Amino acid sequence: MEIRKEYKSSHKTKHELMVQLSLLAQEKPFNKITVKELCEKANLSRNAYYCYYNNIDNQLEEIERLTLTEIENVLQRFINGTFPQNMFSALESLMDMMIEWGPLSTLLLETTTSVSFLDKLKDVINNYFFDYFAQFQPKDFEDVYDFYYAFVFDGIIDMLRLWMQDPTRITKDRFCKMIYSMLNRLIVFEK
Repeated sequence: MEIRKEYKSSHKTKHELMVQLSLLAQEKPFNKITVKELCEKANLSRNAYYCYYNNIDNQLEEIERLTLTEIENVLQRFINGTFPQNMFSALESLMDMMIEWGPLSTLLLETTTSVSFLDKLKDVINNYFFDYFAQFQPKDFEDVYDFYYAFVFDGIIDMLRLWMQDPTRITKDRFCKMIYSMLNRLIVFEK
């Protein structure tokens, strides 16, 4: 019983540290955030912080790992479905996750914060992309998938950044439909 209580407390503390880190990153450049001010915002001692993380970069690495795992889980649910409906459902689920994670999503999408996260995200989505689109494209186009994918990935990331700046500008549903429509038009390879 004591272990379960400690685990819940640990999970809650780490969550609060993630939230406060993402909020601080909205106020100032990520590389200017200190453990001291993060602990003050989270109402936590620095000793407690160091029980979980070595430094802020170490904390960000854990956030990246958790996020990438969640994205992989979302994409895996849709890999064996029908095309193109599954692509839209996957987009909706990913957008729900981005909205739920709020400022944390924005933090991770900022290239000044974590270029390595975007590279890892590209790999995760790349694996999904190749597995998914290989089901619907002729084999003689495999040699150009990477060109197509680079174009699509960078465009969607920039669209997400823009949308996350003001999610009230257009609804999530309209945003997903816009991306879906663009992808649907682009998936037809021509010789």
